[in-house]
Amino acid sequence: MSPEDALAAAVPDLDDWDVPLRCFRCEGEFSVAYQYVRPGVVLHCPHCGGSFVPNTALYQGLSKRLSSFHGSWSKSFAEFRDRRAKELASFEASQKAELAKLEADLRKIAGGAELAGGPQKHRGWL
Repeated sequence: MSPEDALAAAVPDLDDWDVPLRCFRCEGEFSVAYQYVRPGVVLHCPHCGGSFVPNTALYQGLSKRLSSFHGSWSKSFAEFRDRRAKELASFEASQKAELAKLEADLRKIAGGAELAGGPQKHRGWL
């Protein structure tokens, strides 16, 4: 798994996002998946067992904030992924160019060397 995939997996789907709630009876805090925080749904405090029914204002506030965050995060992540793909392609192209240059340099060096045991150019009489 790439670091980008791990980061993508770290942010859950909108409906699976844990919403922190506080019981008005015992002041205990607990979390509920966003999909269950809807007007008319009866939730129960895990600390005291009291019932809690989210109202429309709570739902709309949570919905607006989570949708805004999730949309912004998804857009930023898509831009990041595109930028990384372009950077990777650019890096690979520059590395291939460097490799081709190295190979040409090695051929030039090896082609100009006089090897021991190889045929010698006749230099005439000294």
